[in-house]
Amino acid sequence: MFNQTNLTNNPKPIKVNHLGSRVEKQLMAGHALAGEFGSLGERLHTLQHATEEVRSIMADALPVEILQNLWVVNVSTEQITLTVTSTTAANHIHYLKQSFIKILQEQSTSFKQINKLKVIVCHLPKP
Repeated sequence: MFNQTNLTNNPKPIKVNHLGSRVEKQLMAGHALAGEFGSLGERLHTLQHATEEVRSIMADALPVEILQNLWVVNVSTEQITLTVTSTTAANHIHYLKQSFIKILQEQSTSFKQINKLKVIVCHLPKP
């Protein structure tokens, strides 16, 4: 029988019921995707809220063009990962990384323990 490993740190494998109904299989797939973050909808809401918070905190430190194209794509207790659409924006944030970490720690209760900041460049296709 085919076993699919759970996405959390739980070593117990998830057994797929190949004879189950379509609804049962979809429920099982949703359970596997949820993992340690809860549902995907909850994760999306958390990241959107974090993005809004980072943008408001950094409003005085970054140009509007960078803020409009900045998103939080991952947050853990010690690290935040941002994505921007240009290499110039990524370099700007990278050079001021320690200052941004300090500002986030001081001005936000959500990011008090952040000590690492990563930046990813994600080029969006032109419409």
